[in-house]
Amino acid sequence: MQDQDGKHVGLWYFDPYARPGKNSGAWMNEYTPQSRLLNHPVIVSNNANFVKGKVPRDYVEFPSQLLERWLSTRPVLDQFALHFQTGQPVPAELVKKIERTETFNQGFKTVEYLASALVDMKLHLAKEPTADPRQFEKDTLAALGMPREIVMWHRTAQFDAYEAFMEASGPYDKAVAKRLHDDVFSVGNTVDPAEGYRAFRGHDAGTGALMRRRGFAPGDATARTRSKP
Repeated sequence: MQDQDGKHVGLWYFDPYARPGKNSGAWMNEYTPQSRLLNHPVIVSNNANFVKGKVPRDYVEFPSQLLERWLSTRPVLDQFALHFQTGQPVPAELVKKIERTETFNQGFKTVEYLASALVDMKLHLAKEPTADPRQFEKDTLAALGMPREIVMWHRTAQFDAYEAFMEASGPYDKAVAKRLHDDVFSVGNTVDPAEGYRAFRGHDAGTGALMRRRGFAPGDATARTRSKP
């Protein structure tokens, strides 16, 4: 890894795929800690257990999800879904009501999360970085035919520290980006996280940005970043 001046700052290994004998889950290993005193660059790895494309994914879910379909059949209900006082099985009309709830609002929910996924994929596949994320989001949703009544589940700008950029000249403000690099990214665990955040943001972390992000205190920097498609 190199910084913007071409200086070597560390070595990063990426080990994404599952293999026999590998621990499950995802984690980070630090093999050599960063030492500015000894001029030692950091050596780290990110490890995961993704399954390569040729192997069926989540096959373990197939039996369990299939077996769930038997839950609402009468033989199972008549044996296990009994009233705790009368011993009578659950009425058929109540079962029908429960089954109808399974499809309630599914159109809305599906469009809601698929819009976020499609915008995210288009961002990652774009050949050139977008200068205006909000306009990129709007244009992409318009091309998809996104209903105005449905808002993306995850918006393009999803982090509260983003307010620091919006309070300056915008998402690509170089001075704020430099503070983020100098006070957060580059220092790692060499300083207390609260101290690093204060140096970057100018104040302690709080819940205000989160509440503004959720629309409880409009009219500030975060509110300016919100726009319905």
